[in-house]
Amino acid sequence: MAQYQECDPATFQQKLQQDPGVLLDVRTPEECVSGVIAGARMLDFTTSDFKTELAKLDRKQPVFVYCAAGGRSYRASKQLQALGF
Repeated sequence: MAQYQECDPATFQQKLQQDPGVLLDVRTPEECVSGVIAGARMLDFTTSDFKTELAKLDRKQPVFVYCAAGGRSYRASKQLQALGF
């Protein structure tokens, strides 16, 4: 069963280091101008092909999702869960 967990930035970093996987940034390109986490894959949540692109991710790896405030990453996590991640 797919799982997701909301966490603070320090816990997020710790979990990513313990169990490396896909680091997914779901912010808009305009938001990413301010900086990105090294190694993150950019996938704008607001695009029409967002769900199609999510489905292309490796289901064997954990996916760590982040955004600017938490709303889009939460919704993206729910979509990943629905896709069987």
